[in-house]
Amino acid sequence: MDSPMSRREWIKEWQQSRPGRPAPCSAKAAYRLADKLGLLELRERAYQHIQKSLSVENIPYEVFSPFSATFAEVRKIQVSYFLEHWGEIRASDAMRNVWRQIRNGRHPGFEEVWPSIALYLEFNPRTVPSAEAESPET
Repeated sequence: MDSPMSRREWIKEWQQSRPGRPAPCSAKAAYRLADKLGLLELRERAYQHIQKSLSVENIPYEVFSPFSATFAEVRKIQVSYFLEHWGEIRASDAMRNVWRQIRNGRHPGFEEVWPSIALYLEFNPRTVPSAEAESPET
């Protein structure tokens, strides 16, 4: 059997194989609940799952989410992952999509998270290849 392509598909398959049982919750939902109830072990397990699940494809969405803006501990690992993988992320379809969504107001967490990211960005001007630099202007 092929592995599911999305979380939604995975949950559907999980429920079909376990009729009558409640659907599993996301790591973020478990983290929220554990944080609210002071369940430190559950919160740590959810945190580890969130950290393990970060990828170049999902980090642009995750780092600017309201969840990231709400929980500083999670935001810290997400910002770190984002910065470590910026070279791969910056030209990705996911990042282009997130920039469009931010312009349309769809990432309210952006205002909270962007300053944390901007503190670590460095300007590295691109060098012009020598052939272009030496060509005379017409």
